[in-house]
Amino acid sequence: MPRALNFLRGRSLYSRGTINNLRGMGAMREHERIVFRSIFRIKVRLSGSSSLLGYVGDISFGGLRLIGDEPIEPGSRFAIEVSMRDGEGQLHQATAEVICQWTRENPRSGHQESGVALEKISAGFHALVKRIRAQRRLPAEESSREPSA
Repeated sequence: MPRALNFLRGRSLYSRGTINNLRGMGAMREHERIVFRSIFRIKVRLSGSSSLLGYVGDISFGGLRLIGDEPIEPGSRFAIEVSMRDGEGQLHQATAEVICQWTRENPRSGHQESGVALEKISAGFHALVKRIRAQRRLPAEESSREPSA
């Protein structure tokens, strides 16, 4: 287990068995995703850790697709810190409590992709998504759930 995850102690975050993919379960997306061409734009770390967990492949008010080196066990709950720099070089960060919904290996890149959903809406995460939408000049999409402080 990577050093960044040692503090989880008996909790299993990484999957070592079959790949679980729950996307075909017929669930409709509540929020429009913002997809990134460069996966190195937004970094994801476990809260309280300086070790990189991965990068954001796409993001919405409801969660994100995490791209990393290790598969994450579906059903795992953990807190993340998301950070990105804007066009002027200013750092923007947010934290969120998430649950892994699915994990798969991307056959072209070999990276592990995990869909993580927000367990609890955070004002910082909500503001970060709004900032990204504004930078891309996308129409305002409000989350149906209000962020908490």
